[in-house]
Amino acid sequence: MGTTPNFAIPYPELTDPPDGAGQMKALAQRVDVCLITPVYCAVEQSVVQNIPQNAYTALLWDLVKKDTHGMWTAGANGARMTCRVAGTYVFTGGACLLAGAGTKRQAHWNLNGASVSIPPIIYPVVGAALSAAWPAMTLTLPMIVGDYVDLRVFHDNSAALNTGTGVGSRSYMSAFRLGP
Repeated sequence: MGTTPNFAIPYPELTDPPDGAGQMKALAQRVDVCLITPVYCAVEQSVVQNIPQNAYTALLWDLVKKDTHGMWTAGANGARMTCRVAGTYVFTGGACLLAGAGTKRQAHWNLNGASVSIPPIIYPVVGAALSAAWPAMTLTLPMIVGDYVDLRVFHDNSAALNTGTGVGSRSYMSAFRLGP
């Protein structure tokens, strides 16, 4: 069974055996899910990630809070949210790096591997004894099925820094589909 590109509405292939009632029921159920169920995904980072110095690094997610349409998967693409239903999305994210020296803390959004936050969001550096919980940053953009977004962070400490994983100091990312 094939699907339409915008709403993933199924339709029978020419080679499918005829089953009018079954195909109509499947169609009705998929339309109901696609048009009524909001597309939403929220992930967090509960495991420490080591962020190297002077390199934008994608944050890896490991804790799914909610994922209505399978936008996030663990493993090789664990830093991404991949579009499953085309439309306009709003992304929200925040990061936390543990304390360190240096003068730069930055973050930016990537769409399909290229930055869409120009210039990058710049955060104030806190003292060596403190960790920095960065405020939320948002991005709104149209996406087609297969597009993916990730959140990348940067610092210029003299060595790698770890991400924070405690309650209230975890990095996070969410996506919500606003409409077609």
